[in-house]
Amino acid sequence: MAELSYILCLLFIIVYSLHTVLCREGRILNGEPATLGLFASQVQIRLKKRNLHKCGGSLVEETHVVTAAVCIDGLAADKLSVMGGDVSLYETTVGSRQFRDVDMIIIHPSYNPKIDRWAYNVAVLKLIAGFARNSELAPVQMATPDKEKYHHCFTPGWGIGSIRNTPPKLSDRLYYAELFVVDFTVCGNCAEKTMCAISTSEKQGVCKGDEGGGLYCNGYLRGIYAGSFNECTGAGATFGDIIQLGPWIKSILVWEGDGEIPLPLPEGRRLAIGRKAGSGGSRSYTESIFILLAYLWLL
Repeated sequence: MAELSYILCLLFIIVYSLHTVLCREGRILNGEPATLGLFASQVQIRLKKRNLHKCGGSLVEETHVVTAAVCIDGLAADKLSVMGGDVSLYETTVGSRQFRDVDMIIIHPSYNPKIDRWAYNVAVLKLIAGFARNSELAPVQMATPDKEKYHHCFTPGWGIGSIRNTPPKLSDRLYYAELFVVDFTVCGNCAEKTMCAISTSEKQGVCKGDEGGGLYCNGYLRGIYAGSFNECTGAGATFGDIIQLGPWIKSILVWEGDGEIPLPLPEGRRLAIGRKAGSGGSRSYTESIFILLAYLWLL
């Protein structure tokens, strides 16, 4: 009996050790720890009331953050804050750590999760005040078609290391995974304005809580993590394609907040969620539909 107990105990230790090595609890799946400043544009979007992690994002200007629409759809701007300049979420002594409040949330007008949760999955957060640029926190340039090919990439995140963790928990430390851009059909979908990236070993990747984080290739922002059909398994991950979404993002960077959101595509319109410059707030969805119907009736 004692011998059987010894064997069972030994098996438990072996299984637990393998679980720790393979799952890397509390971190991006099988990732490496990021040093301060390695991903200087990576920021964290959090819920202010409970100081909870919501998702990742990329600083593209001192006053603007690019993230996934799925992260913040339905939320109000004054409920969010953005942290940058640190690799730790909570306990830190780093002097470069900064927080900024969100002035406005601008979701791509063609994003409609009821039709396709992957397509046009991008949003821009306009901050009330800009971040102070330093070596640990700085905007990243977006990839453009005229640049060299972007295939060898890295994606950082504070997300859960594996959904098999019990209980699942976020990482307090920023980790990153090495991914390569492949044909978008590898990710199992053909959504508009998306791309696919995967690890060659299929043991690295993104997980829950990493949404909105950037895919960085050759120092440029190439994608925005939107999700995966087989999340937290190392399977191909779907990213919003910055090369295709870049023109809309750039139009938002110069938009002053008055009137309707710039819409380079004809698929539909959606007003910003949050405070508008020079007004008490944005119109509700119902009000917007009413105005549109009234306009069509007058034609």
